This record gives sequence, C-alpha cells and structure tokens, in this order.
Amino acid sequence: MKASELYYKFQKIRLNVDKILTPNLSQIKEIIKRVHFANIGNEQMALDNKGNAYYKLSENSEAETFYNLTLSYTIEAKKTGVVYGLIEEKEDKDGQKIPIFNGKGKINQFNNYARFLVDITSGKVIYSKTLKRFVIVLKNAYKPIDETSFNLEYPVDKANQISDFLNVIEQIFETIINVETHDYNIFPYSFGGTDWVYNCQKLQLKDKVHGEKDLYFQFFEVAKSDLNFEIVENYLKLIADSEHSFNNVSLMHAYTLLRKIKLVPPERFFIMKDYGRTGKGLLMLTFDDVFKINKVNFDNLITGGFE
Repeated sequence: MKASELYYKFQKIRLNVDKILTPNLSQIKEIIKRVHFANIGNEQMALDNKGNAYYKLSENSEAETFYNLTLSYTIEAKKTGVVYGLIEEKEDKDGQKIPIFNGKGKINQFNNYARFLVDITSGKVIYSKTLKRFVIVLKNAYKPIDETSFNLEYPVDKANQISDFLNVIEQIFETIINVETHDYNIFPYSFGGTDWVYNCQKLQLKDKVHGEKDLYFQFFEVAKSDLNFEIVENYLKLIADSEHSFNNVSLMHAYTLLRKIKLVPPERFFIMKDYGRTGKGLLMLTFDDVFKINKVNFDNLITGGFE
C-alpha cells in the first residue's frame, strides 16, 4: 500500500478514538497525531532510510508531502515506512507559511504503542470479531494478543505505559467499527500443515490446499505424507504400563490442546510416575514444539517463598 492509502486506513483509529471513554485519551491522541506514513521513493532513499511523508495539516486541507525525512519504522522494505513527529505550519522570516517537521525530543521518539497502531493499519495485525481480540498475522497462522502477549510483543517502559491502551483500541474495532476490517479466514479450532488440516471440534483430519488468507491457531510446515502415526502409537505402548495407562498417555496432548483453544474446561490433570529411564522425559519433550511450556521445579513449591 502507498502512504496515502495507509493514511486513510489510519483514520479508522484517528477519527474514532474520541468516542471511547478513557482517562488516557490525551496521551493516546498525542501518539496518534505523530504518526505519518511515508513512501520510499527510490533505491537511494531506501539506503539512506528516508521517506516522503504524506500528511494533512487539518481534515479539510489538501494533502501534502514532506520530502526526505528519516524513517522511524519500515512497513515494507523499499516501499513504505513511518515518520514519527509533529508536522506543523509556521511562518518564515518573510511571513510565508511553511511546513516544519519536529522529530526531536523524548515526546517525539517512536514507541511501541505507535508501532502497534501502524501494524494494525498495514495489516500486520488484524482485529477478529470472532475471537474478539487483535491477532498477529503469520504465515497461515495467527497469534492472539491479550494484555500479557501485548506487553511482550510491544513493550513500553513503565514510566510511559498507558494502562488501558490495548482496551481502547479494541473497543474502537469491536463497538464503533461495524464492518469487517480484513479479508482473512480465521479458523480458531483448526491447525494445519502444508497439505492438510485438523479440525479439533469435529476431530477430523482432511486434505486441504490453503489459501494465503487462511489463518489457523497453529500451522506446521509438515506434509501429510510425513505424519507418522505408527511410530507414535508404538512409542506410547512402549512406555505405558497397562491398557488404562496407554489410554491416559494417549490423551495427554489432546486434552492440553483442547484446553489451549478453550474447547474443554480446566478440570483434568495427568501424573506420570515410574522408575527412571522409562521414557517419561522424552514424552514431555514432545510438548515443547507445540505448546509454550512453563516448567516448575517442585522443590521451589515447598520453600518459604513463591515462584
């Protein structure tokens, strides 16, 4: 997209933020008014990290271009970026009004709140009305954004944090904007591979050619022909002590996965107990490539402190 197109997409946020009740409105608007989208005009500008900023001094004024400004953020290499700072009109010594760009000072330093707004505008982040939250767009997959993941993906130092920033932007897309703002197909209960998809609601594995706009909660660069169910079953039978044990160990990944996507409530847990070198540790390692694992040292749970 060109800078002019990004400018008009950005108006969805800029013109609606006043409709959300928040004590931090002024802080958020100060960030918004400093975001200017810029075209990277040629190869030399790309090398020099420069761009031509598209802007309007007021809603009713004609669009203008401020040339050769240093980019704060690149949206698409050699095409578009962002200039962060204030563009104002001031009089020169002859009384002529000229545009002035001010990108200096701490208040004009590009920050991750601005980056989040830019990522929404450029489609790197989209709002899902199905999930009722923003998600980061990956290759045939998405990553949900909640308060915790937002602070990890878009960290801001404590002194400059805005407590309800994410909530304010979510409200704009959930309650103010009534139309869909993207053309992706989101499958919250399916994960896929290069030529297949598994539906966790229907418990069905099917062949599928994925479109660029198909997003699953997880995606693996693995072909269906590479899925080896026999080796899995043989391994589980090797470490299971009985038929009942085999049934339970076969369900560990399934229940963890269904809980992750909230298809089942958190009402089950598994305990593995056996002598050493029977395969428990190797089984646990298989979780690491699929789930985010938070490992806990049991010894720390019985000390005076708490981790």
